[in-house]
Parts: sequence; structure tokens; C-alpha cells
Amino acid sequence: MIKLQPPTGGGRQPPLDSLAATFDEAVRLHRAGDVAKAFVMYRRVLAIYPRHADALQMAGVCAGQLGDPANGVPLVRRAIALRPHAPGYQLKRGSLLRMLGKSEEAAACYRQAVHLDPLFADAYNNLGSALLLMGKPEEALRSLQQSARLKPDFPETQRNLASVLLELGRPEEAKPVLRNLLKRHPEDAEGRKLLERAEQAGGPAA
Repeated sequence: MIKLQPPTGGGRQPPLDSLAATFDEAVRLHRAGDVAKAFVMYRRVLAIYPRHADALQMAGVCAGQLGDPANGVPLVRRAIALRPHAPGYQLKRGSLLRMLGKSEEAAACYRQAVHLDPLFADAYNNLGSALLLMGKPEEALRSLQQSARLKPDFPETQRNLASVLLELGRPEEAKPVLRNLLKRHPEDAEGRKLLERAEQAGGPAA
């Protein structure tokens, strides 16, 4: 593990390359699935440079993954204050809020994300999912259709789109979405269950 030089009196800071190396190590650990160690490393960066926006955002993500989204939200909020035009930060904040059951606040974050980046397929997907939870399937459908147009091979969007169509009583429209999903991802168990549900609701294919 890379060690940072400890802060000293007089406002001196460790070398920037050491700080960057620590952040890179945190990202590597995070990607490898060692969320707890990554969280420690991100916090180590923030102890030295509290305005490191990416470390704030990633620490917030770690908090959510470790089952503490309530403490993750303010970390990502601080990152957004530093970089208000970063759509990915809004996406991450929305996901943490959704973990807390705050679907309306989450939807507001996703809307801000797509405002900042109109081609952000993941944000449209998450917005559609949040709108469905809020009992707004028609709005959810429009958002998920946009996500599917932008990222047609995104399994989560295809599943969410099919779920909304089933919610709206349109199983015949859900079937081709799910068949296309299973053609590309035959191992998708959730997609297969949704297809069975669509076929039961609308009758088997001719």
C-alpha cells in the first residue's frame, strides 16, 4: 500500500504525485471489489486534500456500497459543489438517495444529470426506474425509451423498459424487447422471468 507523507506544520503538503498515486490505488482497489480498503484510501486522500472532488464522489459511492448511503450523500454533495456541471456526480447522488427511499429527490438528480448531458443513457435509465417507483409509468416509459435509443445493448434498460410496458398492460410490446435482450444475453434470468410473465399476460407467440 502506498503511503502518503504526513502533513507537517506550516501548511506543507505531500507531493502531488504521492496524492495522485494514493487516489489511483484507491480506484484500483475499488474496481477489484475491495470496497472497504478503497474507502480508507479515498478518505486518506481527503484528509490531506478535502477538495478532491473525485475522491469525495468515490468515497460517497463506497459508503453506499458498504450499506451507509446516508453518509455517502453529503460526500457526493460536496463533490457537486466543487464540480456542479459533472453529470456523473448527479447520477451517483441520485443512486444514494434512492437507496434511502427518496425516489423524488433521486429523480431530481437524474433529471439534472440528463440536463447536463442529454446523451447520458444511464441517467435516463435510472430516471425511468425512479419514476416507475413514484407511480408515473408513462413518464418512466419515455425516459427508458430514450435510454434504449442511446444504449440499445444495456440489459438493465431493457428489463426496466419491459417492466414498464407490463405495468402499462402492454405485454405484446414487452415481448420483443425481452426476446432481443435474451438473444444478446441468454443467461439473463430476470429477463427470462419477465418474458414468461409477458407471455402469460398476452398469450404465447404464434
